[in-house]
Amino acid sequence: MNTEQRLRELLRSNRGKVARTIDENVVPSGQTRSAYATLSPMLTKLRHFYRERRLNLWLLSGNERHSGYPLKVAYAGHVAGKNYFLHAAFGDGRVDVQHSRIWAWNAGNFGGSRYHSSDLVVMEAGEAQSADSGGKMGFFVPNWFEAIIDVATLEQRLARSRNLKNDLRKIRKSRFDYRLSRKRNDFDNFYHRMYLPHISKAHGDQALPMSYQNMLSNIEFCELLLVTRDGKDVAGAILRYSGDQAHAWKLGVREGDKKLIHDGALSAVYYFQLSHLKGAGFQQIHCGSTRAFLNDGIFQYKRKWGMQLEQILQDRFRIDMRQPTNGVKAFLRNNPFIYQRGGSIRAAVFLESDEESREEAIAIFDRNQRIVGIDYLDLYNVQDQALITSKELGPGK
Repeated sequence: MNTEQRLRELLRSNRGKVARTIDENVVPSGQTRSAYATLSPMLTKLRHFYRERRLNLWLLSGNERHSGYPLKVAYAGHVAGKNYFLHAAFGDGRVDVQHSRIWAWNAGNFGGSRYHSSDLVVMEAGEAQSADSGGKMGFFVPNWFEAIIDVATLEQRLARSRNLKNDLRKIRKSRFDYRLSRKRNDFDNFYHRMYLPHISKAHGDQALPMSYQNMLSNIEFCELLLVTRDGKDVAGAILRYSGDQAHAWKLGVREGDKKLIHDGALSAVYYFQLSHLKGAGFQQIHCGSTRAFLNDGIFQYKRKWGMQLEQILQDRFRIDMRQPTNGVKAFLRNNPFIYQRGGSIRAAVFLESDEESREEAIAIFDRNQRIVGIDYLDLYNVQDQALITSKELGPGK
């Protein structure tokens, strides 16, 4: 019996005691400090094992955000992922939520009673599970992927994009400028007055803010770009340098002010940091982790600045359709995504199988969703998830 099997058996046989010890981090009564010190390494391993493999299971029931059709989703995983799917599927509408717990090794048993009332099952899957997916076997969708922006082609992109031209006009009209700083008080002001308020307001219960200590520990490798208006700092970004690489690490807007965002403060952050890094001789900028759903707002915003897929991260969602209800079909049509199959990175788009919708879907993808780094576009029948056709994509625009 290997270590993982022994830990599983221990958890099964002492479920209540172990769970309480792990969840509450309490020392069982009657044990001495020295005995606990001896047990502590084992408890640390148990705690890590337990938290990785003891998943939450939510049954989410409401109306699909775009169509209004009823939709029931079973989500097995953790809070941040659940909140993301909750918003993607239901928007701001009312949702009934039932919560329980499940072992990760039982989560893939879709025939069990735990999923009996769901139309769609979404499960968080670690790197050990297969990424070779698609169609009726379910889809493994990256939780995040790493992205870059090609700084060298900034001028060409600005010249041909009407959207970016509008952003530049807005930046000029709002009288935005920028300055650079490495001062500790400027970092403090950015973290507390810009970064935290912005991420909290922009992402709500999906927010995963960086800690203040983490920011401080990286200051020596960072530069702060602050967007100014009339001499006042109104937005900013931390640029982190690692060897010959530049990372757009974190950004924020003063107090998360929607009026500043409407005036173009975020566009100013992107434009000034790209211009600054190009002037410093960089060819590309790492623009952070991005969700793999093609209609996601942040995906779309980065895309217009020239985002390219660089690397798929290991953690994934597994998405399985249990029954093709109108709600499920509406969700799949409105949420195309990146996934992996046959060693390639692919985009899955769902549609009715007629020829007209096929041509329209390809045109929409090319115009609004395609990025460099996706190898194939796969069109699936939304009714039964059967593959209709695949289109090999070139090196990109």
